[in-house]
Amino acid sequence: MERDRIARQKAETELKLQEARLKLLQGQLHPHFLFNMLNNLYGLWMEKSDATPDVILKLSALLDYMLYNCDKEKVTLREEMQFIRNYIDLEAIRHDSRLKLDINLPDFNQNQMIAPLILFAFVENAFKHAANKNTGETYISISLRTSANSVDFRVTNNFTPNEETSTGIGLKNVEERLNLIYNSRYKLNIDKKNKQYNVWLSLETE
Repeated sequence: MERDRIARQKAETELKLQEARLKLLQGQLHPHFLFNMLNNLYGLWMEKSDATPDVILKLSALLDYMLYNCDKEKVTLREEMQFIRNYIDLEAIRHDSRLKLDINLPDFNQNQMIAPLILFAFVENAFKHAANKNTGETYISISLRTSANSVDFRVTNNFTPNEETSTGIGLKNVEERLNLIYNSRYKLNIDKKNKQYNVWLSLETE
């Protein structure tokens, strides 16, 4: 009976995890992002810009990662970081010089494993709330530090005080996945103060 109970619990947890993955994937790379990137790509092509091939490669890499890597239980931290770098590079193309980026995502060769899109969800949220302003200067700061078996990830963006900056479905979903995958092996702190939205995530890796 105990074995049956454990088996049922494991099956229920896996089902919840699969549902959380599906919800996350459905919420990422919103069609407006792809639409805008294709428009930008067309503009670069018309201008015969030297950046066109690089944009095509980065956009292709994003889609490839979403289609073939995100259904895995774990990916290497190196793969997740490359995905995030490509996303940041493409978002930077979409916005003018009023967007200030402070990115510290060092290259490394460790084969640490992490759940796909766990970190990316916070990056996407920062661009959603800080980069789509009509006036004023905006900024996003993203940093990553690692040790042999842990990751320390921080994201900060400014926002206007009267703007709605709720965690939304995407971040609620990623918290659900953190609970299912990492259980007590992570710490997440999200706060808003001094017109800043701050995220700090620390988790154990394999």
